[in-house]
Amino acid sequence: EGIEIGKTFVKQKKWTNIPSTFELKPTEKWWTNWKGKNKFLFDGRLMFGVHFNQLVSTLTLTISTWSVFFIFVVADYSKKWCWPIGIVLLLLSLYSMAKCAMEEPGILPPRPKSSVIDTLPAVVRIKLNYCMTCHVVRPPRAKHCRHCNVCVRRFDHHCPWIGTCVGHRNYRSFILFIFFTAISAMFVSV
Repeated sequence: EGIEIGKTFVKQKKWTNIPSTFELKPTEKWWTNWKGKNKFLFDGRLMFGVHFNQLVSTLTLTISTWSVFFIFVVADYSKKWCWPIGIVLLLLSLYSMAKCAMEEPGILPPRPKSSVIDTLPAVVRIKLNYCMTCHVVRPPRAKHCRHCNVCVRRFDHHCPWIGTCVGHRNYRSFILFIFFTAISAMFVSV
C-alpha cells in the first residue's frame, strides 16, 4: 500500500493516517487537502474529532471528580492502598480516553465526483451503498457521520464524550475507555 506522488510511488508507513487515495504534490501535506471537519495537530500526526471542546469538557470533568475524591475522601481515609489504586485507575482512564480521541476511526477518504455514478438509477446507487457526499461506495457497516462529514468504516456512533466517531480503528480503545471509567466509578463510589 502506498501513495503516488507525481510520477513516483511512495510506500505508505504503517504509523501514519495518510489515506492511499490522496493525489499529492511533492510539497503538500496530505491533511491540508482533508475535506472533513476534523482537526489536526503536530503536522498531521494527531487527528481529533470536530467536537474538540467536548473532549476538553470530559477531561475537565474526569480530573475534577478525581481531585475531589483525592482531597476529601482519600485524605481522611486510613487505608494507604487507596492512593496508588486511584492514581492508576485515573491514569488508565485518561490514557484510554486520549488514545480513543486521537486515533483515526477508520475514515474512508472522499473521492472526486464521478460522472458514471450520476448516470446510474437511484435504486442501483442505493444497492451499491454509494455516499453522495464523499463519492465512495461504502463497504458493509460503513456510514456517513453528519458531524464529521466523512464516511467511517464499521461506524458505531459519534461519541459526544470524546468528540469524534467510534469506528473500525478506535473501537477497542473506546471499549477500554468505557471499562476503565466504569471501574473508576465503582472504586470512587465504594
